[in-house]
This record gives sequence, C-alpha cells and structure tokens, in this order.
Amino acid sequence: MSSFRVLLCSIEDGCIRACMFTSSLSSSWRQTSIDVPPKMHAIGFAIDRRYWYDGEKRMVALDQSILKFSSFVLPDDEYSECRKMSCVTVGHDGEPRIVVRGRGNMIKIFVRLKGGSEDTEEWALEKTVQVSAAMLGLRELQFFVLTTDQPAGMVRFDAYEFSRHGFSMSMTFHLDMETMKTEGLAGRGVHYGHKAYPLELPWPPTLHACTMASQIHPGVPINV
Repeated sequence: MSSFRVLLCSIEDGCIRACMFTSSLSSSWRQTSIDVPPKMHAIGFAIDRRYWYDGEKRMVALDQSILKFSSFVLPDDEYSECRKMSCVTVGHDGEPRIVVRGRGNMIKIFVRLKGGSEDTEEWALEKTVQVSAAMLGLRELQFFVLTTDQPAGMVRFDAYEFSRHGFSMSMTFHLDMETMKTEGLAGRGVHYGHKAYPLELPWPPTLHACTMASQIHPGVPINV
C-alpha cells in the first residue's frame, strides 16, 4: 500500500491515549489524550468514531478523521446495571446510536444531536424498549445480552431462556430500531454463551506418513 494509517488506543494512568501514524508522501505521527474516570471501557466503533463508556453517565468519543476526543453525559436517570451491557450501532438514517441495557430488561437507544461545542457533544434518549418473552415468542425470558456485532438499523442481542431440560439456552434476535419489530435469526443459536461453528474436514483426507525412506531422504513426504 502506498498510503495507510496505524491507530493505537490505550487506557492508562487515568487517561485514554490515541496515537496515529500516517504513511504517505510525507509520513506523520500524531497523538492526543483525554482524562477519564475509572472503569472506562471501549464499547464499539461507528461512523469513523470510537466510543468508551463508564457504565453510569460519562462517555468519551474519538473522531479518528481528525484524532480528537470529545466527552458527554447520557441524559437519563437510569443507566446500565452492568458496564458491559452497552454497544454502538448505526441507525437507518446513517447516524450513530448508543444502545444501553437498562434495569428490568429495558433497551435504551440514544441518538447524537446536531451541533455542540468543539470538545463536547449532546445526545438524547430516542427510544425505550421493554424486552419481554412475548415479543420474542419465548416461553420464559431469563435475561438478554447485547452483542458486539451490531448491523445497521438493528439492535442484535442474545436472549436466554430455560429449556425443558432445565439448561439455559439462547437465541439471537434483531430488533428494528425504526419499526420496533423483532426477528429471530435462524441457525444462530448459542448455548452457554458460546457460538457454535460447524467443522468440515476435506475428503478424502491427505495423510503424511514417515517411513525409513523418508528418514534417509528427510523432507520428502509420502502421500497415502
């Protein structure tokens, strides 16, 4: 590649530090940082911006195009019960959304408002959705978790229920942020929080055997 960028982000000593190396006709190195409260963690990337969240009110965004931080507070009274129950996605309008799981199986969707100062920005609560077993077609909803791979216009989450054998099972759903309709994804069942991948072996298999001849002439495989 004749031109590329390398971005390094790290949280240390109470601040988030971003360093970027750009390779072009005139290579450059830039870095910036912002002070943050404890327990900040990254929640995702959308529209050339990275986001961090402390699980309560404070959020930080990094605009990668200009390597500049901004901070803001989510305008709501109740926040996530768990710091990791949050993610970033993109709405049907192409604008970023911050999705937070609130108390009592609630999903709260925040939208970024236009304007704002150079170092801060404003977000508003756009929608609140009560996730229930009835809307998902389940017999009993134990709990749900937001996934990290969020498609545009959707909120993707794994909903857990009890099977007839008493084990906790999960199914993946899409919630359309515009129509508020949910749809289960076929073939995306997850058991015990782990995604299942099929394993396919090549057939017929090729085996490499070691014989006396290969010991005399090392490096020469014998195909069976």
